[in-house]
Amino acid sequence: KMRVDLAEHILSQKVKKAIAEIPELKNISQGLRLYIKFLYKSKLKIQHIKFCNFD
Repeated sequence: KMRVDLAEHILSQKVKKAIAEIPELKNISQGLRLYIKFLYKSKLKIQHIKFCNFD
C-alpha cells in the first residue's frame, strides 16, 4: 500500500514538472494542478473514512 502511495506521489510530481517545462501546457497547468490536488485530497478522505469504519 505504501509503495502505491509513494508511486502515485512521485508520478504526480513528475507530471507537475513536465507540465511546467512544456510551454504549450503552461496555460492549462493551473487547472490540472487543482485537479490533482482535488483527487489527492479526495483519496485521503476516502482512506480516512475506510480507516474509521469499524464494521
